[in-house]
Amino acid sequence: MFTDFLKAGGGQHIDAMTFHQYYMDCTTSRLEQFLDPRMMDKMERDIKVEQQFNLSLWLGETGSCWADLNNTLSVTFASGFLWLDVLGLGAKLVDVVIRQELRSAVNGLLDISTYQPKPDYWVSFLHKKLVGQKVLNVTITPNNNTFL
Repeated sequence: MFTDFLKAGGGQHIDAMTFHQYYMDCTTSRLEQFLDPRMMDKMERDIKVEQQFNLSLWLGETGSCWADLNNTLSVTFASGFLWLDVLGLGAKLVDVVIRQELRSAVNGLLDISTYQPKPDYWVSFLHKKLVGQKVLNVTITPNNNTFL
């Protein structure tokens, strides 16, 4: 419905649009998915779909996965690989990145009851200190000798 609004010229009446992006459903996720470059490619594909409307783009809610009520992999350092993907691509391709919640049981950066930082908080902290806000335009042409 929103896409229809934009295609009909509605983009002339708004300054920005927001979208939500999660990589996977944590109720069925496996550790390998958190480290899989193909999983990381999902965010860039999602952003490119939203960029077609030429509006300021806000990633208004994000995290490694949705529905992690058991606090499994999304609260480990494995989640940090996907969060770094969000921070890097977000800095390059969108105007604003907003984590779903600062403090929560599921996707927050701080524990809901103890306020202790979760692993993604530390990933954010290190990213800010070591990388900052400058984004380099690095490209790679994959071939059979390309390794991460």
